[in-house]
Amino acid sequence: KIYAFMRDVRFVPDTLRVDLLLKEFQKYRQHLMVVLDEYGGMSGVVTLEDVLEELTGEIVDETDQSVDLQIVARMRGKRKLKD
Repeated sequence: KIYAFMRDVRFVPDTLRVDLLLKEFQKYRQHLMVVLDEYGGMSGVVTLEDVLEELTGEIVDETDQSVDLQIVARMRGKRKLKD
């Protein structure tokens, strides 16, 4: 029964630019991809959220249990304005 929920795994090289990686996520309608190193070994995984945060900044959602990241972002923004 779990077979109905399974999807093919997508692999991307660790040298792929973020803008092209975003296009891969859009093309294959995936939220997670496996990252391969130069030798074809698994280097890690990357999520669509990782890419979006790289482009836009931290995304805060209801599962974040750490410090309020919105406050941290505001503080950093104010600090940059002073510099």
